[in-house]
Amino acid sequence: MAIRILHTGDLHIGNFPGPEENGENVRFKDICKCLDALVAGAKEQKPDIAVIAGDIFHQARVWSDRGLKEQQTAVRFLRELERICPIVVMRGTPNHDSEEQFKTLDSTFYGDDSVHIITEPDVGTYHSYDGKAVQIACLPGFDRGFYRAKHPGLSKEEENEVFTQSIADLIVGLKAQCDAGSPTVLVSHYTITGCNMESGQTAFFSQFEPVVYPDTLQAADFDLVCFGHIHRPQQLDGCKNTFYCGAISALNFNDEGQERGYWLHDVEDDGTVHSTFQQLPTRQYKTIRLKDEDVAEIINADRAEDKFPFPVPDVKGDIVRVLYDCTDEHNKAFNHTVYEAALYNVGGAFWVQEITPQKISITVDKKSMDADGTPESNLAEYLAEKEFTPERLGEIIELARPIIAEATEKATTERHTGLFVPVEIEVKNYRNYREETFSFEDIRFCTINGSNGVGKSSLFMDAMADALFEETREGELTGWICNDPDARSGAIKFTFKLGESLYRVTRTRQKSGKATLNISEFVEGEWVDRSKEKFKDTQQEIINIIGMDSLTLKACALIMQDQYGLFLQADKEARMNILGNILGLGIYAGMEELAADKATETNRQIKQLQDKTDVILSGLPDREELEVQIAAEEETKATYEQAAAVKTTEIDGLKVKLNTQLEATSRVIKLNGKITTLGTQKATKEAAKTSQVGIVTAADTILAKEEEITAGVAAYNGLLEKEKELIKGKATYDNLEQRKKQLVSAIDLAEKSAKELAQKKAAITLVKIGPLEAAISRAAELEEKHQQYENTAGKITELEKGLPEYTEQRQAVLDAEAGLERLEADYEKAKEKLSYRITTLKGKVELLDNSGCPDVEKASCKFLADALEAKKALPEAEAELASLETEYAANRKSLSDTLRQAENVFSDKLHLPEEIEALRGDLRVLEAAEKEYSGLEAQRNELKLMQERSEELAKAQASAEETATKGKAELEKVTAELEAVEVANSEYEKLQQEILTARTWLDKEKQLPVARQQKEAASLRVFELSGEIEELEKELEETRTELAEEQSKTVGTAELQAQVEAAEAEIKAMQDAAQAATLKLGGLKKQAEELVKKLKQAAELQNSVNVLGGKAAGYEELKKAFSQDGIPHNIIRSIIPVFEATATNILGQMSQGRMSVEFVTEKVLKSNSKKEVTTLDIIINDVDTGRLPYMSRSGGERVKAALSVILALSEIKSSKAGVQLGFLFIDEPPFLDAPGVQAYCDALEAIQNRYSNLKVMAITHDPAMKSRFPQSVDVVKTAEGSKVIYE
Repeated sequence: MAIRILHTGDLHIGNFPGPEENGENVRFKDICKCLDALVAGAKEQKPDIAVIAGDIFHQARVWSDRGLKEQQTAVRFLRELERICPIVVMRGTPNHDSEEQFKTLDSTFYGDDSVHIITEPDVGTYHSYDGKAVQIACLPGFDRGFYRAKHPGLSKEEENEVFTQSIADLIVGLKAQCDAGSPTVLVSHYTITGCNMESGQTAFFSQFEPVVYPDTLQAADFDLVCFGHIHRPQQLDGCKNTFYCGAISALNFNDEGQERGYWLHDVEDDGTVHSTFQQLPTRQYKTIRLKDEDVAEIINADRAEDKFPFPVPDVKGDIVRVLYDCTDEHNKAFNHTVYEAALYNVGGAFWVQEITPQKISITVDKKSMDADGTPESNLAEYLAEKEFTPERLGEIIELARPIIAEATEKATTERHTGLFVPVEIEVKNYRNYREETFSFEDIRFCTINGSNGVGKSSLFMDAMADALFEETREGELTGWICNDPDARSGAIKFTFKLGESLYRVTRTRQKSGKATLNISEFVEGEWVDRSKEKFKDTQQEIINIIGMDSLTLKACALIMQDQYGLFLQADKEARMNILGNILGLGIYAGMEELAADKATETNRQIKQLQDKTDVILSGLPDREELEVQIAAEEETKATYEQAAAVKTTEIDGLKVKLNTQLEATSRVIKLNGKITTLGTQKATKEAAKTSQVGIVTAADTILAKEEEITAGVAAYNGLLEKEKELIKGKATYDNLEQRKKQLVSAIDLAEKSAKELAQKKAAITLVKIGPLEAAISRAAELEEKHQQYENTAGKITELEKGLPEYTEQRQAVLDAEAGLERLEADYEKAKEKLSYRITTLKGKVELLDNSGCPDVEKASCKFLADALEAKKALPEAEAELASLETEYAANRKSLSDTLRQAENVFSDKLHLPEEIEALRGDLRVLEAAEKEYSGLEAQRNELKLMQERSEELAKAQASAEETATKGKAELEKVTAELEAVEVANSEYEKLQQEILTARTWLDKEKQLPVARQQKEAASLRVFELSGEIEELEKELEETRTELAEEQSKTVGTAELQAQVEAAEAEIKAMQDAAQAATLKLGGLKKQAEELVKKLKQAAELQNSVNVLGGKAAGYEELKKAFSQDGIPHNIIRSIIPVFEATATNILGQMSQGRMSVEFVTEKVLKSNSKKEVTTLDIIINDVDTGRLPYMSRSGGERVKAALSVILALSEIKSSKAGVQLGFLFIDEPPFLDAPGVQAYCDALEAIQNRYSNLKVMAITHDPAMKSRFPQSVDVVKTAEGSKVIYE
């Protein structure tokens, strides 16, 4: 029965460059759509098992929120897919699938038998949900650290070779673990040679990563090979059933025009494989290529009537990039914003990733000077500009030729070419570090992480600069030595490649200030010293080798935080000087120096000639006096020479006798040495003789046992014959034993499966079917309660219709009650006030009755007058109180009637809210039953599904139990057969022990001929040594006799020696005196000769002075021509257009063509020296904001501009000075906002993509930035100093 395998991989779940929608990366959503489409397809195609061949995630390191989201997406996808079939999920390469990400997946699916997370090489048997078995061998992606631990100390080339072989061994070993009986599948994540790469090229071999060879797959012979890693889906020619699943979605422009999807493989029992590719809906990438005429058409189009009056391709829904070639003038005029808007509005683009120039053509004046022109031709042009006559021009060039030749020869000797690449940095007692070594070999695109002050820039920037130049940031040369009191010195060792050569700079310095500096080259397997005798000369040799000084390196490749954009932030004049250094115009400085030396030397010669003439003419020696002195000295000389000759004759006889005795003494010394040598030789030979006698004895011991050994070998051969008789029974036993193990395993698996199926069936019955049946059994009861619920709800609706009228009538009652309450209150208040007044008035009236006044009515006193007034007012107040009571009674009656009428009307609806609330209470009681009633249909459907699932489980259980029963029956049969052949097996095992014991006689038999040979050779050597010792003893005796004779001839030698030495001393004194006279005589004769010459010289000197004067003037002109404001200035001026175009090309790639660089040169007059100098100003153009100086741009824009200029400088440096920079180490620029950080990362990615061999290392603290880099280095502080962690 065939098994269907779904083969996918390279999901790359994560964010990609592109637009955002509601804060979410749309490219991430594209991948999610492909995952959903894969699940939908799998539901229809019903695979038995799915394999995912690595690279589940896109980036191994991402910030926490994004990482959680990507994990959740992966888990959701696997959950949906496992509902269809079991899944084997294998880890890919560590830069995509990190160890932490897969630990999280493993933890999430722990205990889930349907999802298998594989992180190590492994073979397993996996079963589909209907019991089909397949053996899957997994070999996860390459982890270089794992293999390096097993094979340390290899070069990169050796590593790839060894690692490739290790992978081959693993593949073959995994197949060896597979059993017969079920299909075998290999799942892995490597490059197979011969596959079709993303770019369309065929990978035949790789120098950069381990590979899998087709021969390895052929040797392993898996039924099916399912690989990930290469994003182009394909079946490999020449490899049996070997497939790459490809990425599920197009990820970049390498995928342009390619289909995306997954494979379905149907594997038959006989190993036959039928495969079909299932496409997925992926977003397309499209490249638009424009030529110069296309750009010109866009630029020149008339937009007065039509907003986009130029051809726009149909790119609806596509990710688009525009690559164009044009002239420098057209590039500056090309409005990228307009064309981008056309692609969106007319073409329907999903996202325009970039509009980038590929090639910008520039026009340079052919007559202008060039750094590649010869110095002589450049000098001729310079002098012609100065309008020298042809004759004078020729004279000056003739003077210049030796200078040019000397400077050129020196530059040629010192100049090196090739790629400058760091290999390793090693420090001891350096700043924060005690001892640390770091290899740059695997670095490609990497961040340097760590807290402030741990030493990130110290090791990866300062150490390199200090090793090469020792220009410390502290200003003191000892400043880089660590502060540890025990550290008295420090050392830096920097190894780098330059072209094909490997160099190592070693610099040490003590705290006392003493230093050493060495540079060596690795030649034919050993380090050869290239240092000079003096320290400063060695330093210059380092600069000569790398072809740049400290300023040039820091401007182009070693970008420190406090020197970021060194070239752009320099003043306008300094930029010209830096550019001159980068262009390698130092040769002209050498010529200027040589011309100045020549001018100085010529003027000095003129002065010397003039002084010499004066000396000659001022006075000459007397010729006659010289002749007298010469005659006297000749006589003295002859006297001493004659006396010495007489004395020499006297001592010749003594010397003959002395020589005879000295020869005898020499022979005595030689004879003593010979005696010593002979004695040593004798002792050596006697020791050798003793050794050979021991060998003879040992051989005799072995040979004495020859008969016993022969018998033992015969017994061993007999055992081997017996083994042949028993081996057939042993083979039968082994086969039965193997079959028994298989049956036990199969029975165990079947019983376990039956048990699990029974448990699942019971669980479904208990947890699902039972409760569902119980719920459905109450259907009639729930139907009745549903009717009650509906009736009650209807009553509530009807009653609620009367609520507005109820509210209105209730308000009328309340208003009436309130009016009555106000009347009562107003009445009581007014009554109380009037009653109080009446009481007061009555009190005053009573005073009249008790006053005793005879005529109360006519009383004039103020007290009684007030009482009279009260008497008058009392009736009025009493009448007012009576009127109040009458009015109150009438009003109260009216309001009471109104209240009574309202209450009568309201009484019909008085209990309406209580009735509604009571019904609502009844409704709440019925709500639970109503909810159960609403779910009845869903429960019936679920019950049906559960019952079907229960029946399936019961059938599967029965099948498993039947399998177990059949297996047990066969097991009994096999067990019985095993018992029948047990005796044969036991005899075989016992025989094997006897054979093992008897095998020792074979080794002893092999010793017999060796022993015979050793005995024969040793006996012969003993005989030879005996003769040699006898000869040595005879020679010793003869030598001692000869020694005695020679010693008798040496008597009296010392006295004779003393006599000869005394006579020779006397002769020496005479000869010295004669020599002194000879020297004095020679001096006097020389004076006479000089007298004649000087008179002649005086006449010739003036002619020489005249000739030298013309040369001196020529050298002064050469000084001006070779100075910074001469030929170098003209060359820099001519190179500016090339520099500008190169920088603009790079900046255009980083900014999608929105930004460009413009260089402006001008001559200004220095205020301090009144000297005219050339300056270089830098303008950054932007299609949106126009022209602004570099320092006026934002942080992100300055980052891009600085990096583009740095790379342009590097290109010019490599093409003009011969050394290419293979690294860019950069510290994190300060004050960047979030968009600036992204621009910074974009710039570094663009640079790294542009220069594939470039090693980029960036120091950062930003988590978002770290996630953009596939590699990272961490620097941490420890008790032993800072340490680097890199895996």
